[in-house]
Amino acid sequence: MRASARAAMKKSIRILALGGWDATGRAGLLADAWAAHQLGAQLAGIATCLTVQGGKKFEVSAVKSTQCEAQLRAVLSVGPVDAIKIGAVPNRTLARWVLRVAKESQVPLVIDPVIYTSRGERLSTLNATDVLRFAASHCVLTPNHDELAWLGEGGSELVSRGFGAVVVKGGASAIDDIFTARGAERLQGTRVHGRTAAHRGTGCRFATALAVHLARGEPLRGAAWKAASLVRNYLQRPIISPR
Repeated sequence: MRASARAAMKKSIRILALGGWDATGRAGLLADAWAAHQLGAQLAGIATCLTVQGGKKFEVSAVKSTQCEAQLRAVLSVGPVDAIKIGAVPNRTLARWVLRVAKESQVPLVIDPVIYTSRGERLSTLNATDVLRFAASHCVLTPNHDELAWLGEGGSELVSRGFGAVVVKGGASAIDDIFTARGAERLQGTRVHGRTAAHRGTGCRFATALAVHLARGEPLRGAAWKAASLVRNYLQRPIISPR
């Protein structure tokens, strides 16, 4: 292990997650908090939208950027963060504020480009161009296959646009491919447990776990494998049992 990684492991890692609030705890910020807790990290969260995702009901209410800014000031008043994870951003107005936060940060940045829920309900009015504006060398993009298709470009093309790396989620081992400036790597691994209605928020959990491991100075490939391992464990023991 590198000296920088050993030093990071000795301190308490603090992650900042920006995303939606799902009161059921299956996805969004509460899923982020679960993942961070499993890895012994702290999580500070900024709610970008409030959602209702129980039963047949679905609603999304965007939080004002001024309220998000106030949340950010409160977070930073407690202390610095070691990595940032960005999830659902409901509209372009708020995306401009989130983009400023992302561009000003120097810590590892993980973006889970969630636009739809796993049931196909739309969480955000952003288009692919809005997401591409977040391209930066310290940013890892973590789309699943549907999100990659929605972005309209492959992993290599996204890296060429300026993303530091692209990790495509959703394969048999929870990861399919990792794309960096050095090329693409297809990963092989143990097949994950079959997903049920109880298995929500896997993308949130993966991206947050990845942010924790990157904040500890771990190389991307190993960090992605560890994040995938957390997802596999979650799928074997879901928080909410199927009914």
